[in-house]
Amino acid sequence: MDVRLDKFGRVLLTRDQGKPIRAKLLDLIRAGNPIRILFDGVETVTPSFADEVVGRMLLDLGEAEFRKNIALVCSDVATRRLVNAVLANRKRELLRS
Repeated sequence: MDVRLDKFGRVLLTRDQGKPIRAKLLDLIRAGNPIRILFDGVETVTPSFADEVVGRMLLDLGEAEFRKNIALVCSDVATRRLVNAVLANRKRELLRS
């Protein structure tokens, strides 16, 4: 199932914006729907928003379930680097716990 983040806004800045989106995505996954998160059409994503959505989902699901159920589509190089950095930080956190 594709989830277009631009439907939530073209400028995604805050954790408060990300919390309800993460909750919706987790509901889809827990209902047995693997998802593709599409960043195309989003003009701005901050580290806070990316961490709240994808970083926290990594912690919520664990790395194996995250990889099994979530694909990230970021055609913008800067957004892809940002999301990868957020995920790398959260993976390190998982390894420490």
